[in-house]
Amino acid sequence: MEQTKFKDLAKNRMAQEKMGWVNLPPVYPVTVLFILGIGSRFLSLFALVPVAFVLSFFVSSSVKWFFVYFFVFVSGFFYTGWKLRPLLSATRGGFVRVKGVVTRSAPGKFVLKSGRKKFLVFPKSFSPEPGDRVAVKGKFLPLEERKNFSSVNWKRINLAKGICGRILPESAVLISKGKGFVSFFWHLKKTLEGNMEKYFSPEDASYLKGFIFGDKTALPPEIIRNFRRTGMSHLLAVSGLHIGLFTAVFGIFLSFFIPSRVAAGLSVPFAFLYAFMCGATPSSVRAATMFAFFSLSLAIGRRGALAGALFASALLLLCVNPLALFDISFQLSYLATAGIIFLYPFFFGIFGKFLPKPAASLFAVGFACQFFIIPVINENFLAFSPIAVFVNPFVIPLAGLVVFSVFVFFLAGFLPFAGAAKIGGFISLIFSSACSLFVSAIAKILKFAASFGFASVSPGHISIFFWFAYYVFVAAISLRRKRIFIASSFLFLFAFLFEIRGRSTFELHVPKFEKGDVCLWRDLGRWYQVGVPSDINGNLDAEYLRFLKFYGVSKLSGYFAVSSAYREIAGMESLADRNLCEKFYVWKYLISNDALENFFVSASDKIEPFEKSVILGKTKVSFENGFFVLKPQGMTLAFPSPGSFFWPRGIYINGRNVIIPEDEPGEVILTAGGKIGIDVMKRKKL
Repeated sequence: MEQTKFKDLAKNRMAQEKMGWVNLPPVYPVTVLFILGIGSRFLSLFALVPVAFVLSFFVSSSVKWFFVYFFVFVSGFFYTGWKLRPLLSATRGGFVRVKGVVTRSAPGKFVLKSGRKKFLVFPKSFSPEPGDRVAVKGKFLPLEERKNFSSVNWKRINLAKGICGRILPESAVLISKGKGFVSFFWHLKKTLEGNMEKYFSPEDASYLKGFIFGDKTALPPEIIRNFRRTGMSHLLAVSGLHIGLFTAVFGIFLSFFIPSRVAAGLSVPFAFLYAFMCGATPSSVRAATMFAFFSLSLAIGRRGALAGALFASALLLLCVNPLALFDISFQLSYLATAGIIFLYPFFFGIFGKFLPKPAASLFAVGFACQFFIIPVINENFLAFSPIAVFVNPFVIPLAGLVVFSVFVFFLAGFLPFAGAAKIGGFISLIFSSACSLFVSAIAKILKFAASFGFASVSPGHISIFFWFAYYVFVAAISLRRKRIFIASSFLFLFAFLFEIRGRSTFELHVPKFEKGDVCLWRDLGRWYQVGVPSDINGNLDAEYLRFLKFYGVSKLSGYFAVSSAYREIAGMESLADRNLCEKFYVWKYLISNDALENFFVSASDKIEPFEKSVILGKTKVSFENGFFVLKPQGMTLAFPSPGSFFWPRGIYINGRNVIIPEDEPGEVILTAGGKIGIDVMKRKKL
């Protein structure tokens, strides 16, 4: 009887294991549900509540665990609201007096912490150090909502860092100098940087400050561009790679004098020391915490516990600060590590068939990381590098040699205090020369790789549904289950087709730019424009250029010139010079002037006159009686010509006048169908 019960229990257990739920460590669903709670509150996505409810049901082995998991979701929701309350309460501008401690400092700005609030202060001639106590008084500017859907969401970025606004101070007074660990680490960093400036050229010193300490202020724009185009920007932000390299070198160095287990244990506090020396940035502290969890997993002999350590460290950091979830460095750190843990075996199995193991391992790490971080990279920088996976195997080993050389160089810098100045100077000279050689090699590799036209791809903003299907597909690859892989492939294909269909629908955009009035519309995947956001000298609005990049518009299919104003002609010349437009459709009856005639000569191959109307795609475009008219899909849109008092805020839709108020906080999107409602901007159906 007992044996029968045991067999039945074993069968049930095996059936549950095939479903994949029983062997799931509790830290996995707890972390995921806590993240869902944070996202639901921070993004006001209350649709995540039923998602959390269903997920809690499926991962629970009993009713008790269901309530535990759903309670975790609710805790994340309300805990995030409690953290947001003091930041969102500062909604009004005005004159303020604030006292606090400087947490971070950079040329021309510093972060001032006062209670539970942080302020970004922009002094004119005052440069406090981290740890200093400062009093400022001046104009307070709260965080503003973005104007356009394509704008950088600075409010969300600053909220994630705990910053509630900016202060433009009339006066800033130092109350007391910093003491304790913050001040100690700051001065230690300055001492090491000063030693670097003695032995390295200015170019190499600025390069190393960016690579070792994450300080990019002295790097030339061309070098930063090369890092971005090749997908190596993570080398300029202190992250898990830096912590791992430095602690590995430190542990190997100590292992010559003490047992390896003791050396590994001492590497953990060194990781935090390095993080604090880099200014205790969120990414550095996060990487040190991850390293501590991973070291513990390896020390107890459980290499398979690395995934659990990843989730546990994320849960711990989010319990301290749930807003860190929306910090890009947090997302990149954990997604890259997750890629290595879950996808590395898959890619190593592929590359190991035709490459030596060291090379296969490097390529597998590069591919695994890149597959997990592409969505975050694309949504934040509107571009990603498809060649990063091929650059990594060459750059990462050199980065390890740079770290080793710098580590020995720093140690040699302390020898003069031990009475060995000559030996210290000799060692510093040798390893600074070696480090310069490795830095030069990295710079040349990145410059060569960035020169390729396909080094950076800009597909523009992609819907969250597509990225959801993408991660489901990637997860299916790591699970290696045929049925799940086939199902996820169909989901991914459906999301891809849905994305293409969305980009082919008609949309009229009325964005808010600082320079000039402009309307843009999309029809069958092609973009057209009337009006130009530029000044009299033809300088295009930076927000306008980001708008084009956000929607993946490498070149406008057509620009309609219905005014001969000098500002508009200067803008058209800029579009032509930048090769941002294929055709300029010029109204035949424009009043001629010297600027217009010169433009006709310089861009003669791109000009196409029109008298009454032009049919482009499914839209008929015409200029009648001072009104610019669009007729897409059986509808009629009309608005006064650019430069008039009501343009583009007064629009006629099928004969009905729709006035968009001048004080509208953001752009207006008129679309032929589709879901309505995008953050601050107004979206309306036609």
